Amino acid sequence: MAVTTATIDGGVKAQALAILEQLRGRLASQGMSFRDVVFLRAYLVPRADGTVDRDGWNAAYTVFFNNPKQPHKPARVTIPVYSLPEANASIAIDLIAARPEP
Repeated sequence: MAVTTATIDGGVKAQALAILEQLRGRLASQGMSFRDVVFLRAYLVPRADGTVDRDGWNAAYTVFFNNPKQPHKPARVTIPVYSLPEANASIAIDLIAARPEP
């Protein structure tokens, strides 16, 4: 899937939740779900002090993965980046999903 950003106000957690909802819909349109995700890549823009809000990203991630309702844990990487193409975007996420053969 293409890299997805959210054009909403808020920090990393709010933006990540919105992005993951968008990605869930895109997967569903292909007959897939987060259980089919094998890899997530998150690009995080550091705050003014240079720190990366990994806690916000992890909080959003655990709403959709690695929890009792959805125990699936895809491989993932978090990459700090200088900026993103959309103004005010704090995070961008892309994923790779694989659908098993019927």
